[in-house]
Amino acid sequence: MYSILMCTYHSSMTLGNALDSARHQTCQNWELVILDNGSKDETITVLQEYERIDERIHVIYRDSNVGWRKGISLCLEKASGQYMMFLGADDYLASDETLQEVTDEIRKNHPDIVWTGCGFAVWDDGTYRIAEQKIPPYRIYEQEDKLQIFAELMQKVYYNSVMHYVRIDFLKQYGIDFYEPYYGDCEGMTEAIARAGKMVVMDRMEYVLTTNTSQTATRVCFDYDTERQWKSIRQVLPENTEGKQETLSYVAGRVLDNLVAICQSIVLGEPLTDRYMNPIERGFAERFLRVEEMISNDAMAEMMYWAGRESYAEYLLGAAGVAYWSLRKQQVVIKTIDENSRWMSRFVHLAMQQDENGEIVWKTWISRADGEQLKTLFERKENRHLIGAELLLRNNVEYEESKQRQDIYEMLKVCIEKGGGCQR
Repeated sequence: MYSILMCTYHSSMTLGNALDSARHQTCQNWELVILDNGSKDETITVLQEYERIDERIHVIYRDSNVGWRKGISLCLEKASGQYMMFLGADDYLASDETLQEVTDEIRKNHPDIVWTGCGFAVWDDGTYRIAEQKIPPYRIYEQEDKLQIFAELMQKVYYNSVMHYVRIDFLKQYGIDFYEPYYGDCEGMTEAIARAGKMVVMDRMEYVLTTNTSQTATRVCFDYDTERQWKSIRQVLPENTEGKQETLSYVAGRVLDNLVAICQSIVLGEPLTDRYMNPIERGFAERFLRVEEMISNDAMAEMMYWAGRESYAEYLLGAAGVAYWSLRKQQVVIKTIDENSRWMSRFVHLAMQQDENGEIVWKTWISRADGEQLKTLFERKENRHLIGAELLLRNNVEYEESKQRQDIYEMLKVCIEKGGGCQR
């Protein structure tokens, strides 16, 4: 019935508990497919011992680390069950009855996806303490409004995780493998929701996620795709969005919150990984230019349109501007950015400044010369979405040449109402 997938890397402290939570299930109809990413600690010893005592446990040993996203893809190639779920090496199944309770729902409803409630635990020297639970109401989704389903799942279920149960034939039918083209659980599960014909939401805590032991939570992928998740949602949007603006705003905002956090982490110098989740280093110029690329697409513009252009532009451009202005003395770096940036470096240069206290702030006075350059910047196709225009139209912003303010307003109005990448 089940292919339980797991990836390990220096997981010896918590691994035994995770494996035992599967082995103690009253439902015995499962296999564990584990990929080890080249562990150098006692993880290998633990895995070999469990392989020896339980023939349902199969381990793929690697010398190099490909991360859990690619790891899931490789495990799926070996999976022979009807449904898959991902069990973190630092997490565990909530009770010995978990798989049996999920099985009862599958036999009754035959869904593509079974969503479950979860607990959030803190691990401390071998002891787990559940600090919070997320238990959704019981639901069966089949033919309802998919946009509304997205909103309800985002609100009530830990939806962007592969700890739930997904039919493997369904994943193969739509080419969802959590690495390419749907990178990770956010992208993969979003596409799965969009494609699913029937889903069940269980009102029980069946999984416990440990919040303080993740080895990858403090790093972000440098090459993360900011378009993929919204493209999955967009295929289920109704042609007529009248009366659905609030729902659209919520769904777009949930996706944007994650993407904005990634962009901010990159531009502000936080630790990075490649697509295999291995640590990498990038200089500030490359980080700045990468974030410009990540936010200059139709998907980001459309999400910002529904979720709030001004607030999200401030989050994105504010972080980029703070980093840019803070490094103004590093002339070589700034020169590299200015020579290669299509629009963002010029924008933060014209729209922000350093005040007398050394703080990086938005300008409240736009000179005639700066206003003319901003107009020219917004006319360029590289920023066809006019990201940041609202920040220059706030009530507290004054223009030496008032007509420039009106011109920028009219340009923004045209962008939103007639296209220019701002699809409605």
